Amino acid sequence: MSITLIAAARAWLKTDASEDANLQLTLDAAESFIGKAVDQTFSAENPPDNLLKVAIFALAGHWLENREAGSPLEIREVPLGVANIIMQKRPVVPA
Repeated sequence: MSITLIAAARAWLKTDASEDANLQLTLDAAESFIGKAVDQTFSAENPPDNLLKVAIFALAGHWLENREAGSPLEIREVPLGVANIIMQKRPVVPA
């Protein structure tokens, strides 16, 4: 279960409660995706910071909007803003 509050995500994405089941699923997936991308495990003791919350909301919204691909040719990449946040928050690996 996502620790990102569904009410906050609903307000960010401007959805209503009728989308809560789909929103919860995409929040869980987006939180997992972002956590793995920046090598963090989110919990009540280690919640995502505000920048990562934006990435989680943006990715969940993207997946909600693009959940019905018409063909494999319509595969969409992660939104640019999300990719930029991931790059900024990714741990630096020593050379």
